[in-house]
Amino acid sequence: NHVIDELATLLARRTNYEFSGTKLREIYKSKYPIIIRPGNEDEKESIKIFNKYSDHQISFTDCLSFVVMKRLEITQVFTFDKHFQYAGFTIVP
Repeated sequence: NHVIDELATLLARRTNYEFSGTKLREIYKSKYPIIIRPGNEDEKESIKIFNKYSDHQISFTDCLSFVVMKRLEITQVFTFDKHFQYAGFTIVP
């Protein structure tokens, strides 16, 4: 999962790989969060968004999240990333 990948990398860089690995194991053992894996069509649509908004420097992972969230009719996102607001989502907090 791309989002888990970003989280693992961020945690490893800001703390260490052992801490990051521990947190990843906790996530995968827990029933929350629910991990949704994108399909091929999601990825193809993400490439279109990635290219269309290249001037905003939105990550491919964010573009993929936009597509999956729209497909699942998710309108709110907990993030500090303003790109989600540009894409029409409500940012929480």
